[in-house]
Parts: sequence; structure tokens; C-alpha cells
Amino acid sequence: MTRQAVPAGKILCPWCLEAVVGGDLPDHFEAAHNYSGDAARTSATRVIALDLVYRADSLFRDGMPDDALGLFEAAVEVDPSDATVWLKKAEFHLAREELSEAMISIERGLALRDDMAQLWAAKFFVLEQFQGFGQEAGECLNRALRLSSTGTREWLQKRFPADSVRDLQQKFQDLTWDE
Repeated sequence: MTRQAVPAGKILCPWCLEAVVGGDLPDHFEAAHNYSGDAARTSATRVIALDLVYRADSLFRDGMPDDALGLFEAAVEVDPSDATVWLKKAEFHLAREELSEAMISIERGLALRDDMAQLWAAKFFVLEQFQGFGQEAGECLNRALRLSSTGTREWLQKRFPADSVRDLQQKFQDLTWDE
């Protein structure tokens, strides 16, 4: 099966894979998938925001960071209540070593969902970069590990070399790590 590009101005429906004009997505959800009006609007908003994040990630990987930033900004404007969108925006800023901007996005995400391990791991990462292995950084790491030790470890391994993750384990021996 070959992957075809989604036409400009359209979004791929995650359920039926039909390319739909973004503004028509709530109607599509109602007609094709039996969503009620409110559920259709809520789901469409989330899909549109995550589509913008996906496209922003692609632009960033293709060497167009300014265009990517515009799409990340649009994504948080479309759905400012989605902590995942804030996490993805924070990860974009982390990749560009824009720690202050990353922390703003992390804090916005945590204000929405303080049960997201990746957001706590991201906060640990930023604090570690600013302050080293201080108490606040350790508390963030501990919280992330309590929420999801596997998810936290995977998130950190994408950002730290393997020996640094082992060093973290030794530094915070009282924390729980999946092996």
C-alpha cells in the first residue's frame, strides 16, 4: 500500500481515512460516524489540532522551523485545552534549545493535566539544563516515574545518551525504573 499525500486544506479522518476539509470535519463525524453535535465538534477540534502538530513536526524535520512554529502556534490556538498539543510544542522548543519557551509550554500543559508523565519528564529536562540535578528537578523526575516509569524512561532516552540515563538512575536510586 502506498501512502498518498493529504491534499492541502484537508485533514485525514482518523476513523475512515477520508480526506475532509477541516471546517467540514464536525459534519463528517456526525454523518459518517454517528457523533452527536457536541462530540463531533470536540473530536474535530482535537483532530485538527493534532493534524497541525503532525504537519509542524514534518516541517521541522524538513528544515523549515519557522513554518513549523507557525503550525504549533495554530495548534495551541485551535485546541488550547489539549495537554498533548502543549507537550509537542514544548518538544519543538526543546529541539531548538529554547528552554524558556519550552518551559512555558510545559507549564501550560501541566496546568491542564498534571498526570502526564512526559510533561513532568520534560520539566525535569528543562530544570536539569538550567540548574543541574537539583531538588526541584529530582521531584519532577520522581513524579514522572511514578506516573509512568516506562514512558518516562523512553522519553528521556530520546534526549539523553544511554550512559546519562544510567547516571540518572544512580543519582536518584530511590526512584522506580522499569528494566
